[in-house]
Amino acid sequence: MENELTLGFRIVYNVEDPKKVPLKPDGDFVDVIKFNVAEMINQMDGMRAESESPDQKRLCSIAISKLEEACMFMVKACKYDV
Repeated sequence: MENELTLGFRIVYNVEDPKKVPLKPDGDFVDVIKFNVAEMINQMDGMRAESESPDQKRLCSIAISKLEEACMFMVKACKYDV
């Protein structure tokens, strides 16, 4: 990681320190989920930054929020103890 975290990694890992975020998923299913969702959020954030369309920007923002929510539920499902 660089000195500054991307939006996706700040949201998913809830940290500001790049040293607390893995460079790649370690194979743990929860870590794979978090890493992949962070990458998708980054893609939407990049699209939003490049877009000149207010509607596309809004849709990217909604997608980012929904990805954050989906990540939370996926992690919770993985940790659910029956």
